[in-house]
Amino acid sequence: TTGDPSVPLLATEKILRTLKAPLWVGEDEIFSDASVGIVTFPHDGDTAETLTKAANLALYYAKRTG
Repeated sequence: TTGDPSVPLLATEKILRTLKAPLWVGEDEIFSDASVGIVTFPHDGDTAETLTKAANLALYYAKRTG
């Protein structure tokens, strides 16, 4: 990555916008939603285990806060 913390945030916002767009299946309009938790190395952890734990906490926070 570039080390710029805005890069993962901008990418996540684009993904969420795409997922929230309505999808037409035949005559039915379908809506979806998603939650994303973002962590960065090494700020949030320096091993796979600590990054995974931090990512899970970030995801749960995102789900709670909408």
